[in-house]
Amino acid sequence: MSVGTAPRTPCGAASPSRPPAADSEPRTLTYLHPRAGALSFAVSELEIPPMPEARIVVYTPRDDGTRVKLPLTRRPATPAQALA
Repeated sequence: MSVGTAPRTPCGAASPSRPPAADSEPRTLTYLHPRAGALSFAVSELEIPPMPEARIVVYTPRDDGTRVKLPLTRRPATPAQALA
C-alpha cells in the first residue's frame, strides 16, 4: 500500500547509517477505509537522536478530498464520553 521511500532522519539530516535519499519526495500511504473510502496520507518519520530505537511517525492528508473525509473515520462517542 505504501508508495515511495525516504530514509528516517533527524530533522532532515542524513542518517549516519544510511545514504541521503536521491529523491526527497515523502512517502505516500493510501488506506481504504470502510466508510470514508480511499484516504491518501504523506508519511513523515522523525528519529529521536538520543533514542535510536524510537521514532515519531506523522500521517498528514495529501489532498483536500482526504481532509474532508477524515470526520467519517471517527467513532461515535460512547454515552460516558458524551456526558464528560
